[in-house]
Amino acid sequence: MWVLVTLVFVLIQAVLSGIGNGFDYSSSDAWDDNGYTLATGLSILGVIVGIASTILSWLMQAAQTRGGLQETTGNKPSFGDFFKWGDRAGTVILTLLLLGVLTFVGILLCVLPGIIFTFFAWYTLWFVLDRGMSPFEALQASFRLVGNNLGPVFLLALALIGINIVGACLCGIGLLVTVPITLIATAYSFKVLTQQPVA
Repeated sequence: MWVLVTLVFVLIQAVLSGIGNGFDYSSSDAWDDNGYTLATGLSILGVIVGIASTILSWLMQAAQTRGGLQETTGNKPSFGDFFKWGDRAGTVILTLLLLGVLTFVGILLCVLPGIIFTFFAWYTLWFVLDRGMSPFEALQASFRLVGNNLGPVFLLALALIGINIVGACLCGIGLLVTVPITLIATAYSFKVLTQQPVA
């Protein structure tokens, strides 16, 4: 089921990517008869496709987070279980937008601050979906949780980075296995560190 959900998102992402690549803004044909009209239209469509692709990747993160939380209860998630966010979809998008902006700012500050921020913000989305927190509350909770368990979380991060590198080396196909393992391992660590029962 994890592989199926991942494949669905990958296929949709591939379609959007194909549509986006179909917009050739530099083509001279776009400027011949209609001046800037056609080129401007293609640019707008390209931006829309880019935004849709970004939102899709965010929703994929939320779906996999939801699946990981369900997996730790001992109940294998069905396809629909990955998308049971209640009314949290808007909050999920705002949370990931906040994380994206702050990570980008950190990357601009000589890269390292962005990496450190990403590490400490690791459990933000988990707090949003599991505890129903707001984006800022979840971000603060993630920083506290990671800060209080720095050693174990750092070792987990290194292990997960390692297996995903191996997965990527296998023509990327290995990621269909290593990404679900990463999400389930993160869910397990989240439940254990927040002192919740794990099946």
